[in-house]
Order: sequence, then structure tokens, then C-alpha cells
Amino acid sequence: MRVVRLDHNVGAAARNVGVELARTPFVAFAADDSYRAPGSLENAVRLFRIHPRLGLLAGQVRVGREQRLDPVSAAMAEQPLGTPPDLPGPTVLGFLACAAVVRRRASRQIGGFQPELQVYGEEALLALDLAASGWVSRTSPSW
Repeated sequence: MRVVRLDHNVGAAARNVGVELARTPFVAFAADDSYRAPGSLENAVRLFRIHPRLGLLAGQVRVGREQRLDPVSAAMAEQPLGTPPDLPGPTVLGFLACAAVVRRRASRQIGGFQPELQVYGEEALLALDLAASGWVSRTSPSW
């Protein structure tokens, strides 16, 4: 692990620093109150390798001891954008950053998170930028 201290708060765009410093083809975002289920990152990598158009994979967020599905994750899976048969899960135009993995090349191509937003809405804008550049974003319960 490498800790990078920034001179000032750049909000969500701080994730861009991590993407730039990464030496892996995929970057998982996290938050201080999130964690990954065992095997989920390996499964995400498998999906990215199978589907070269996949720019972002949004995981399901589960809450509490009951592991109930977070309302945002439920809403994403029900978006009327369709589920093409050649890609995993439904198309999304938004995600929760704490549960997402991005293809590094796709994020760098679009310039990552826009620094003007700081927080709130930055995920939707990134998903829209990915879509406008030909990348697809999906949510998949399998990871």
C-alpha cells in the first residue's frame, strides 16, 4: 500500500491520482467504511478480461449484518437501460464509487473524475463520460 498525501482537498478527483499511480490495468475504489467480499476483486478482473468494452463495473452494496441490498444498488439494477447478452449485468449510468472497479485505460482516456464537482454527482458524470467515449458500465451481482 502507498499513502499519497495531497496539498489540498480535491474531492473525488483524488481518485484520479490513484488511477495515475496504479500499475495495474484495473483500479478498485474504496471508502473508509467499505470492504470487498472474499473473491470479488478476482471475479471483477475475470469479467474485465472477458469483456474488453467494459469500462466500469459497479458492485452491489450490502448493508448491516443482514447484508440487505442498498437502495442505490437495487435501483441501478432496475434501470431501464437494458442488459445486452454479450456483457455482464445491466447497463448503469451511475454507481457508488466505494464499490466500483474501473478499467485504468478507460478512466485515463476520459480524464477521470472532474475536479469541479468535488463530491456529489461525480460518479454519474464519470459514467456518462465513459458512455460518451464508447465504454460500457455495468453492475453485476456476480462480483
